[in-house]
Amino acid sequence: MLLHQALVNARTVLPAPAWERRWGDAHARLEDLQRKVGPGAWQQARTRITDLDRTVVDNLLNGYLNP
Repeated sequence: MLLHQALVNARTVLPAPAWERRWGDAHARLEDLQRKVGPGAWQQARTRITDLDRTVVDNLLNGYLNP
């Protein structure tokens, strides 16, 4: 859920073609997951976000987890 939220935010600051190349597939998969688990589970996940989750997503978006 946190990664989905971060990707939505990144979409507003990156040029559309760059965002789509880098994050389009991941975003589509997260959209599909969101539909499958439903709004209740998605909101529950939002309440369980930890500082470690935020760090991992931040590192992912900044390329620190790339091989």
